[in-house]
Formats: sequence, structure tokens, C-alpha cells
Amino acid sequence: MAPSVLGGVIGRAWVGYAVRLGRRAPTSFLTEGVGMAAALGYDPVFQLASGPAWFVVGFALCDRRLLPEQPLARPMMAAAAGVVGVGLRATHFYVEALFLAVAAIEVVYLLAELVAFAVWRLLRLNRRRPLAGTESASA
Repeated sequence: MAPSVLGGVIGRAWVGYAVRLGRRAPTSFLTEGVGMAAALGYDPVFQLASGPAWFVVGFALCDRRLLPEQPLARPMMAAAAGVVGVGLRATHFYVEALFLAVAAIEVVYLLAELVAFAVWRLLRLNRRRPLAGTESASA
């Protein structure tokens, strides 16, 4: 366990040095992960002190180039990963649940963004078209 945690720490330090690392995402993941583990009656340290868990958080949820530009979206996605991932991990889905939770959260966010864009596009197109019967009868 110690070599994988050390690898995660070294990797996060490099990403932080490259100034691509967000600070709010790991904090929100840690807060929600501890809360979820405590709510389920499991040891929060055991659930969160794993190299793969912090690998997912450090590289998939903190790298600003890979996530949405909205400043609150990254911590919200990390908080959701903390709740869902630690909840699944604590119920015997093991560390793979964190990878799947992060992937599912990113897919859900992408689908929500696509739906929002489609609705915005439809509203914009409908604003440009005149309503039926409102054209002036100049002929």
C-alpha cells in the first residue's frame, strides 16, 4: 500500500508543479468521502488511504485540462465521486468502484452539457423565427 500511495503523492506533486492542479477537488473528495464512510459505519482512513483512490482523484478529478471550465463543476464532480465511489467501495465493490464512479460522473456531466446545449440551441433558433400569422400582409 505504501508504494502506491507514494507513487500517487509523487505524481500529484508533478502535476501541481506543472500548475495544472486544482485544490478544491481533493478537499471536496476528502470531505465527502470521510462523511460517506462515517455514515456507513466504516473506517474513513481505510477507505481513503489507498494509492488508486488518490490516483483517480489526483489525475482524473484535479487536472484542469481534462475537466470542465466552470470553477464549481470540478469540486462538485469530486464530491459526487467521494459519495458514490466511497459508498460503493465500502459496500464491497473495492477500489475499482472509484474508477467506475469517476467515469460515470464524467459521462453524466457530458450528457447534461449536451442536453443543455441542445436546449439552448433550440431556444435560440425559435427566437429568430417569426410566429405563424404574425407576418405583415404587405402584398
